[in-house]
Amino acid sequence: MTSTLSRTFLASLLLLAAKAYADPYMGMEYQKLSGTRSDQSYATSQANVVVGYEWPLAADFKHGVEYTGPISTSTGQLGAQNVETTLMAFGYKLTYKGFYGKAAYVKLDRDDADLEKSKDRAAMYSVGYEHALDDTTTLRVSRDVLRSSAVSVSGFSAAVLFGF
Repeated sequence: MTSTLSRTFLASLLLLAAKAYADPYMGMEYQKLSGTRSDQSYATSQANVVVGYEWPLAADFKHGVEYTGPISTSTGQLGAQNVETTLMAFGYKLTYKGFYGKAAYVKLDRDDADLEKSKDRAAMYSVGYEHALDDTTTLRVSRDVLRSSAVSVSGFSAAVLFGF
């Protein structure tokens, strides 16, 4: 019981500290990817939720962490099969005057248990630009590349982000 309370207290302190020094944001992203996965042609597009925190480093220079996950499953094509796909990513982002780079760990899911493979994990690298419309609204576009021994996928994403 005390262990659970202390973990909850510690997590609350970390969230409070992050809020005090960070700029939190969330939004919606559209992502379209294609390439090869498990030696088959692969294509998908999906809507994602984006949640992140950014911390200023210097003038016009920020870094942050970001989670991107599916709002719902999407229809993709894996070889000749239509499959429902989701993509979840957690990564680190570095921004300078609107231009940013992000490195993330990605888990690709499929709806069929027999198709699910532990090797469907990949590293994602994104390069893009963020344009602030006002103090709370930002538009973002990026080029995304996913690579692993079983995945070679690339595409783009476009997002609208809201700071709070």
